Amino acid sequence: MHKDDAPMLEVVALRLKVGHINIGNHFVSYYVTSKDDIVSILRIFDRFPLNTSKNLNYLMWKKGYELYNRKTSRQISSEVAK
Repeated sequence: MHKDDAPMLEVVALRLKVGHINIGNHFVSYYVTSKDDIVSILRIFDRFPLNTSKNLNYLMWKKGYELYNRKTSRQISSEVAK
């Protein structure tokens, strides 16, 4: 995102208590690296699904997470429910 969006991303990170902000010369990035933080993000998007084509991107990302960690949707859902 553009560097001007840094305050908004900082609010997101603080409210979610997940992820980190990286501010470059002209850009800002929000990233999540720990498995616990990723499960927190999954919990949010499973509870509040997107209503656009971005939901398909999310579902592919979640499937990638499952494949990477060799977990089934049921196991992920169990973690998300905690």
